[in-house]
Amino acid sequence: MSNLSLELRNQIYEAQQQALNRLLDGWERELEAAALAFQDQKRKLAAQAVEQQLESAAAERHLNGLVAQAASGADISISVPSGVRVATDLVSAAVDADFKALLTHSLGDPDLPNDQRSVLWALGNGMMPHPGDLATMMDRRGIDQPWADHLRELAVRLDGLGPKPLPQLQTQKLDVLHGVVGTLRSYPADRLLGLAVAPETLSSSVKSAGKEPPLNPRRVPPVVLATALDRLLAR
Repeated sequence: MSNLSLELRNQIYEAQQQALNRLLDGWERELEAAALAFQDQKRKLAAQAVEQQLESAAAERHLNGLVAQAASGADISISVPSGVRVATDLVSAAVDADFKALLTHSLGDPDLPNDQRSVLWALGNGMMPHPGDLATMMDRRGIDQPWADHLRELAVRLDGLGPKPLPQLQTQKLDVLHGVVGTLRSYPADRLLGLAVAPETLSSSVKSAGKEPPLNPRRVPPVVLATALDRLLAR
């Protein structure tokens, strides 16, 4: 265990939660930009009567390029490694360096389950984790069943849309992704971080979806984040 003072530990702990909330804000901005881009592209294609372009790789690249115009200025050109899945590669957001360090350090465990590895990589690179992975992690710990059920439902809807770039499918996909972000915003930030970096410390469940309370810098951090921070700072 590190010898950090409780006050300093709380400050670091709160900063990590705020970094996660900024990431959620970035995803929402990206999704809004994506929705506007797809609507604009639909109007242009309708006016030009070139609907077949929607099935071409060139059209898909163009749509992805429009989505890249995010207020955060994040680089969405990162390729997803083999064995890792994310909710979408159309949107990403900037990641705080310290927040990324915490997640990247946790990725060093060679025995990580694939779902946890995917969640850590996605969050650390500003991408949205796949809701199915989060649901599976909750199931494995036997916690937060209402949340797991809802995330699993979103995963089924998301996977059912497939990869085609047709605007009507992209619009449906954006709706699902909004649902994922809304769910993660309601889920307690400290618990989401704990699920990603140290799920073995989670046992009891939290109530089903509700408004997340404001952060309290004076509260004592639970063992889950204390454990994760000690692992990182003990290097």
